[in-house]
Amino acid sequence: MSIKSITNGYEVDCRPQGRNGKRYRKKFTTKGEAQKYERWLLSTQNQKDWVEKSADKRPLLELIHLWYHYHGQQLKTGAAEYRHLIMIDRDLGHPRADQITRQYFMQYRADKMAKGMKATSINRNQSRLSSVFSALIRAEEFHNQHPFKDMGKLKQRVTEMGFLTTSEITQLLEHLSGDEFCIAKLCLSTGARWSEAAELRGSNIVHVYLMVPILYFVTYLKNKSSTYRKVRFHMFYGTHLRVIL
Repeated sequence: MSIKSITNGYEVDCRPQGRNGKRYRKKFTTKGEAQKYERWLLSTQNQKDWVEKSADKRPLLELIHLWYHYHGQQLKTGAAEYRHLIMIDRDLGHPRADQITRQYFMQYRADKMAKGMKATSINRNQSRLSSVFSALIRAEEFHNQHPFKDMGKLKQRVTEMGFLTTSEITQLLEHLSGDEFCIAKLCLSTGARWSEAAELRGSNIVHVYLMVPILYFVTYLKNKSSTYRKVRFHMFYGTHLRVIL
């Protein structure tokens, strides 16, 4: 037996990889803890690919915690993604890892669509949950088949992008002043997001030579993809921007 009763508790004595494999021995106070550890060993330490691995019965929430530990905390938006994953776990009914199957998630998608959730949001949740299993497989913390492997996403409607007309731009700028006016001008000149322009420092804007309008290069560091990009633009208000930023 791999679990035996000892003084003051139970001991797990197991070789998940067979007679010649590594031996695992650990003591626990209760039999339940010992059984959980045994199931974990059999599902994660069995490296014989031709032998069917035991189902991973850990709660999905536990896998989400592990994802944040190994991968999520390194991301710029890791904390926000972590909160989204916890909400997904709640919406799914707090399932176990082995309950996350293609059919299970497709039922979740159907329920969400019936409640009016957009395909874009559902696909984003699918990507979030899929990334949990991908990261844990790389970290060798999950040894079963990826539940989202080859699973397609919902078809999304292509929406037409909106643009401000010249008169709308004029009307917008008339209602702004100070920093907000300068940030808006910078966004209009370089195509930046508001948050990108608002977080710029003066050292991120450099002029090449003096002329009217002045030629500038602006370097955005805190963008959506966590990379930097440099944009060239002409602007009458560049000197004023540099002083403010």
